[in-house]
Amino acid sequence: MRGYRKLLFLLLVPLLGCRPPDSADVVRRLVAAHAELQDYQGRAEIQSPDGSTLQVAFKFLRPGYHLTRVNAPEILAGQTTLFDGQRAWFWDPHRGAATAYEGLGLPEGGTPDGFAQAVASLQAAGRVRLAGVERIAGVSLYGLEWEEGGGRRRLWVAADAWLPSRLEAEQADGSRWQVVYRELRTNTGLTPEDFRLDLPPAARLVAGVAGARPITEEQAAGILGTAPGVPGRLPPGMALTGVFQAGTTVVLLYGREAAGPGARAISLAQRRHEGEELAAPVEMARAGERVVAILQAGESTVLRWIERGLEFTLLGEAAREELLDMAASLDFPER
Repeated sequence: MRGYRKLLFLLLVPLLGCRPPDSADVVRRLVAAHAELQDYQGRAEIQSPDGSTLQVAFKFLRPGYHLTRVNAPEILAGQTTLFDGQRAWFWDPHRGAATAYEGLGLPEGGTPDGFAQAVASLQAAGRVRLAGVERIAGVSLYGLEWEEGGGRRRLWVAADAWLPSRLEAEQADGSRWQVVYRELRTNTGLTPEDFRLDLPPAARLVAGVAGARPITEEQAAGILGTAPGVPGRLPPGMALTGVFQAGTTVVLLYGREAAGPGARAISLAQRRHEGEELAAPVEMARAGERVVAILQAGESTVLRWIERGLEFTLLGEAAREELLDMAASLDFPER
């Protein structure tokens, strides 16, 4: 009997030295795995509380390219969201319309890195615990659990690549949903050319403003204290697509009805001038009777000037001469 106990002790010593991962170990490996990603693609099945399932294909490329496309159900199939580093695109084939939002980047936590870092922040705050271990097809899955919004989240991390396998959620009202990740592939050599919208020639392009709400021209006049300035001349084929409010700024957006390769958008922002200095211009130029400051924002030309107590900013996908012509034709219709 004594020999049996000694043998059992000798067998257990090596096993006791191999401590299973705790939540901190799993989160650390999750963050490290995401830090090594240059590109990432796969499919996600989003199972809603009502029992319906949304099937989505996705891909990501550093630093800010991200594309998701709905595959099912049929009523939503083809809807696509694309972040290309400069703007966000939302394409709905059922409406035949693509909306382009200038300057709208990926939301916080919207990248693989961001999601992993969000989990790491919860771990650092002591909110994450290891809630279970599963084994599927020979791969161990570790369940990380935390409370959120009065409910709970459980993220299952696969130990073969330390990437998410499944995210389960229980809401405060007891309803449940989950996301299952499938066919994940990493570092396959994606390029920016893989993140393009192939819009049909008949597609309509509508411009939008990040973080803004649509308003009427009458509401715009109330915000500015005067009628907003409106260009009398526009580049061929362009028209006003919307008026928006972003804080105390009114934005008039112009776009083409036909999208396709020549699609573009131009924004004219105007707000009350508070007396602060404008940014240093690259040069000054004349636009009809107006003198405008020309600045550079990346590859875009930006015109800025002050008139009638308002500060104007005109920019978009247009040649410098087209922007100057729009500025020269600016008029203030009577309210």
